Amino acid sequence: MQIYKIETDELGREVTTHGSPDFPCGTYNEWFSLFFNHEVPWHWHEEIEVVLVVSGATRVQTTTQETIVRAGEAVFVNSNILHRLTKSGEEDCHILNAVFHPTLLSGQSYNLVYKKQVLPLTQHPERALFHFKADQPWQQVVISTLGNAFSDWEQNTADKEMVLTMALMFLWQQLSRHTAPVTAPQKQSTKQEHRLHKALNYLHQHFAEPLSVKAVADAANMSESECYRLFRSLLNTTPIGYLTEHRLRLAAETISTTDLPIAMIADNTGFTCPAYFAKKFKQQFGVTPKGFRAKC
Repeated sequence: MQIYKIETDELGREVTTHGSPDFPCGTYNEWFSLFFNHEVPWHWHEEIEVVLVVSGATRVQTTTQETIVRAGEAVFVNSNILHRLTKSGEEDCHILNAVFHPTLLSGQSYNLVYKKQVLPLTQHPERALFHFKADQPWQQVVISTLGNAFSDWEQNTADKEMVLTMALMFLWQQLSRHTAPVTAPQKQSTKQEHRLHKALNYLHQHFAEPLSVKAVADAANMSESECYRLFRSLLNTTPIGYLTEHRLRLAAETISTTDLPIAMIADNTGFTCPAYFAKKFKQQFGVTPKGFRAKC
């Protein structure tokens, strides 16, 4: 199964349901060429995400870390972590992906294993992301175990749920055993992420309106200079840069799924000048809005 477009709410939280109540884990076999705009944009979810790269490479970003994950490697993205995946290099990237709720590892949240082993790791900002590399013996074992579990899943074996659960539990146990003990949570990083979430919430709710950096900063209870620093340090862009990219993505989605006039779509997504919209759209997608619609 492939998700072609990541749907998020006004907070940037992914709204896709992963798995089911009796097995809270979604598995995906995905190619970046089939993602909308060939990327998984900034989003977050309560579930933990584990990605195994089959071919090509992906650049994985959180607000505090960034890494290039290549074929034969895997990456772990923790619960509630804002993250983004983009293709790295010219080759199309093929990934196998498991997105699962933390309780899959232990059962109910009042379980001792959950309280002792699962919860502390999911809540710690120093464990936002971990890159499993093939040149590290214990990490290679984790990668192989994940690969076997994904293979069983693709073959639809009778015990595929058990095999995948065991593989994810093994990953968790090895990550806990081989990485340095967690230290006290970094309150400053948590505070910055909280402010960023508030700023993104405001941008996502008011994207169609004329927006200033001051308005975004006020919504997140910070100064304009602090707002610039926050977006630069955590997302490597400016508030207006992020807003423009968000507007363009929404416009492209509407162009590809409706017959609305392009001028109307531009206006509805906050672009008051059609010529400026066309210019920015071509810069982002490599084709004019009309050309983009013709390709869809």
